[in-house]
Amino acid sequence: MTLKDRLVEDMKVAMKAKEEGKVRLSVIRMVRADIRNAEIDKKIEFTDAQVIEVLAHQLKQRRDELEEFIKADRPETVEALKKEISVLMDYLPQQLSEGEIRQLVQETIASVGA
Repeated sequence: MTLKDRLVEDMKVAMKAKEEGKVRLSVIRMVRADIRNAEIDKKIEFTDAQVIEVLAHQLKQRRDELEEFIKADRPETVEALKKEISVLMDYLPQQLSEGEIRQLVQETIASVGA
């Protein structure tokens, strides 16, 4: 199942969930619209990698907005953005922690004998 297919299926589930799925539904709709617009602009069908780029861009936007609303002391908007960020994170690949990155670097250094 492609990422775009997963978004469609999750959108259906969120629509059936009514009130509980409103944030999830609105985020999925926004992401799907961004993907569709980008596909139209580039005149291609996006792969999962390109969909991940769109999701990452959306996540970066939300995090930037979150910082601004924290500075502006808007707790209700901050909570809404945190929920949106959580939904976006569900569709992005798991990121390595700092400790995991350090371990990989140390293993690589040891394997090349540096």
